[in-house]
Amino acid sequence: MTQITLDPQADSDDDYVYVIKDNIGMEIKFDADYHEDGERGECWNGQVMVDGDSWIEVDEVRNLQITRVYDPETDDDLALDSTVINDADKAQIIEIIKGVICGYIEPQHKPAYDHYVV
Repeated sequence: MTQITLDPQADSDDDYVYVIKDNIGMEIKFDADYHEDGERGECWNGQVMVDGDSWIEVDEVRNLQITRVYDPETDDDLALDSTVINDADKAQIIEIIKGVICGYIEPQHKPAYDHYVV
């Protein structure tokens, strides 16, 4: 199986990602659905005992489309048909995309807290 990695020299976003496969760089556009999730924290006698947390979870990634192919060493453009992505590649790319989305998008809501008195 071919190893596909995120291109560390390129800036990926929440609707495109740059990956490297077999020393060929690809800009891949995609659509994704995601939501914010979290867990409540706990305050006991006014003290935070368990921190709440919030994060982004990706529900679906679809419509992968190669929009640019390039040499990652020189950043020169290559022909769009100089590489293809198969089903195994798609699975790896989707996992990379999930990581980018979860790392790029900040949750908008602070976690709520349950308050307890002893």
